[in-house]
Amino acid sequence: CIMSASIHSLPLEEWNELQQELQSLRADKLSYDSIVDGLNTELEAVQSALREKEASCQNYYASTSQMRASHSSLNSKYEQVLSEKCAMNTQLTELKSNVLELEHENGEYKKQNRRLQSANDELTEELTDNNQKLLSLQAEFNALSRANNDLNASKRQVE
Repeated sequence: CIMSASIHSLPLEEWNELQQELQSLRADKLSYDSIVDGLNTELEAVQSALREKEASCQNYYASTSQMRASHSSLNSKYEQVLSEKCAMNTQLTELKSNVLELEHENGEYKKQNRRLQSANDELTEELTDNNQKLLSLQAEFNALSRANNDLNASKRQVE
């Protein structure tokens, strides 16, 4: 009641000014509400973009983690391959050394084989000569045996 009495006691001009100010304030409020709505819409867009960026970051982090794990695995495999290569190189060096030793032994055996072949050839030649001498001595022995038999036969006839 006091308010309504005070409103009615205002002069018309003041009342009109207050009404205009009220309309101006309402227009400002609508303008501010529109701005707030725009800002809220923009805020929602920013929040949505932020969520997308966060999801992208999480995907990037997951991808990076996978890449690091893959890189670590590849490094481990590379180290294993290098270790195997080193072991194979060591084994290859040992095998080359064995081959050189075997080639040297083979050369020594070839020399020994040539000496044995030469000795065999000499023994074969000597055996052939001795066989010839034996045959000659056998023929001589046979001739002497016949002569002895003939002599013995002649002796018997003489007796």
